Amino acid sequence: MVRLSWCHRLLLGLSLLGVAAGRSAVPPPWVVPPLDGVLSGVLEPLLAPGAPELRWEISAGTPGPGRREVRFRVEGEGVSAEGIARLDPRGEGDWVLERASIDLGAWSGPLLRTFAPALTGSAGGQLRLTAAGTLRDGRPEGMVEVALEGGSYDEAVRKLSVTGIALRLRARLSDLRELRTEPGQVLSWERGGYDLLSLGAGRVEFHLGGGALHLERARIGVMGGELEVARASVAFNAASFSVEARMSGVQLGELIPLLPPLLASARGRLDGRVELRGDPEGLRIESARLALRAGETAELRFLPTPGIISSQLPALVRQYYPGLVQLETGGVPLLAEQLEVSLDAAGDEEGRTALVSITGGPADPALRAPVVLEVNVRGPLDQVVAFGTHSRLRFGAGK
Repeated sequence: MVRLSWCHRLLLGLSLLGVAAGRSAVPPPWVVPPLDGVLSGVLEPLLAPGAPELRWEISAGTPGPGRREVRFRVEGEGVSAEGIARLDPRGEGDWVLERASIDLGAWSGPLLRTFAPALTGSAGGQLRLTAAGTLRDGRPEGMVEVALEGGSYDEAVRKLSVTGIALRLRARLSDLRELRTEPGQVLSWERGGYDLLSLGAGRVEFHLGGGALHLERARIGVMGGELEVARASVAFNAASFSVEARMSGVQLGELIPLLPPLLASARGRLDGRVELRGDPEGLRIESARLALRAGETAELRFLPTPGIISSQLPALVRQYYPGLVQLETGGVPLLAEQLEVSLDAAGDEEGRTALVSITGGPADPALRAPVVLEVNVRGPLDQVVAFGTHSRLRFGAGK
């Protein structure tokens, strides 16, 4: 077995692939040396410090006149790959990566530290690659397919965890040098969590190009409903990003942690939209507007807040509607026929950062009492809602 220095490995790689030193230069015809035999060694992945060593083996033979076969194999902790190239005397022909797999549990740390240092978590799952193409004029071309099944990602700093990750990516070898793909690449997962939010199944259709990730469509289960982003682009080197998403079927009970301390429990479904901004500190809700679906009702039980409704009414009116007191103390729920929640971290034209508007009455018909309630909040929402001191989920800075 031979242990090669970095310069010998570089020279060996250039010879095997016939890669020109400069992109603009046209590589000269390369003649495969008429040698048969086996060459092996140990490779230390210099591009990913801390990664396990790789044992490699290259065997060359002459199965017939004017034909050369070069077979290569790489093995190591969490890595296995094998392929073959069938070439003519000029070093041109076809090549195939027959199999390649990477155990992300062993390699995610070194790879993320090198290529995505902003991601401080750990990944799991088996990443599999297949590829095939040609070698012409010293340049390898072909198609590469990447597949991940049963993947996972966990990051304590961002309070993010995702399981059941699957990836399907297909691209030309030349495109991968510039991180470019055709439309229709797919990333999906089964479940996860981000800070206070539980995540359901998600599916992201995307493509890469122009130094950015381009979302074609993203659908994510969240708050018992679904969040959908139609289109968005995020530069690879962007320090922050913002997207506007449509939300449907959001369970009102899941929304309680995002609201001013008003409700003890709630049932109902809301639709609307939300504007999100991501930065190194986490995810920020810039604005949102959600409303009860037409023709549907919601059931709300207030936190005990005596006077929240009745204090605004004359004593004579309170006398005729004793159900209001039971609503305020949480004794009976309120049946809402109309409900709207608006959040604006920057504040609206009246300086309100949150508005909750409710129209309805006690769920018990015997306690008939019409209710029209509007709760206005002015000031930073992070000081109002129960996110917690170290939450990664925040509202925008506001005014």
